[in-house]
Amino acid sequence: MVCCDIDFSVNDSPKSVVTFIRRIRGIFDPEIIAWRIDFSKCGYLGPDAAAIVVAAIEMARRNGIKHEVLLPKGNAALEAFCEFSGLNHFLHGSPRPQDNHPACVTIPIRIQHKSHFNDPDPIIRLISQFLPLSALSEEYLRICINEVIQNVEDHADSSIGCVTCARFLRNIGEVRVAIVDRGRGIGTTLREKYPDVSHAGQALERVLQGGYSAKSRPNNMGLGISNLCQIITQQLHGELFIVTEDATADNKFGRQPFSQSLGTNFPGTGVFFSVPVR
Repeated sequence: MVCCDIDFSVNDSPKSVVTFIRRIRGIFDPEIIAWRIDFSKCGYLGPDAAAIVVAAIEMARRNGIKHEVLLPKGNAALEAFCEFSGLNHFLHGSPRPQDNHPACVTIPIRIQHKSHFNDPDPIIRLISQFLPLSALSEEYLRICINEVIQNVEDHADSSIGCVTCARFLRNIGEVRVAIVDRGRGIGTTLREKYPDVSHAGQALERVLQGGYSAKSRPNNMGLGISNLCQIITQQLHGELFIVTEDATADNKFGRQPFSQSLGTNFPGTGVFFSVPVR
C-alpha cells in the first residue's frame, strides 16, 4: 500500500498544490493495488486538494484499487469544509450537501461528464455574492469556464469527467475554484495537432497565448484558458494556476506568466484560480 501523510496546509497556493501532488505521486502509479492519504495532521484543506482527491477516488473505484482517505479531526472549520464540500459524501456516503442556502460559501464537489451552458452558474453566483460583476464580465467568465469544461469533454478522454469545487474564504476575502480531470493532459492532446510541441510546459505556454486547440467543435477557438487567464488576472486581479502532466503554469495580476517543471507527473489537468473579492 502507498501511504501518503499530509502534515502541512494545502492552502490552494501554487506552491502548496505542487507540494501536495509531489507528496501523493505514488497513488498515480498504474501498478499499485492500494493507497491511503492521511489528512489527520493537515492544517488546512481547500477546493484544490479536495478536487484532486475526489478525482483520485473516482479513478480508484473505476480501477478496483483499494483506497482510504483519513480526513482532519478536531478542527471545526476543516470538519465543516469536509461536510459542505461533499468530501464526507464521497467517502462515507453521507447526504450530499446543498449549495442553495443563502449563507452558503462552499460550492460542493461536482463530477461532470458533459458541458452545459449553466454549469458555471454556482461559481459565478458565489463570486458575485461578494464582488459585483458587470453583465459583460459575468457572461465572459461563464463562456471561459464552459470552454475549459468542454476541453475535458472533447480532448482529455477523462474516464471520470471533471471534478469541480469552489469556496469563499472570509478571513482573506477570496473565492477559490478548482477544475480537475484525469485525462491525457494538455501536452498530449495539443501535440496531436501541433507535432512541434515538445513538452507539456511548451503546451501550457501556447494555450495561455490562445488560439491553439484541437478544435473538435466548430465554435472552439482555443481561447478558453487564455481568456480565463485574462479575465481572472487582468479584470478581477486574481491568479490562475494550471497543472498538467509534468508541468505547471502560474499567472497573477501584476506579473508575467511563467511555466516550470512539476517534478513529477500529474495524470490529467488541474485548472485552479482565485479571485479577491474585498
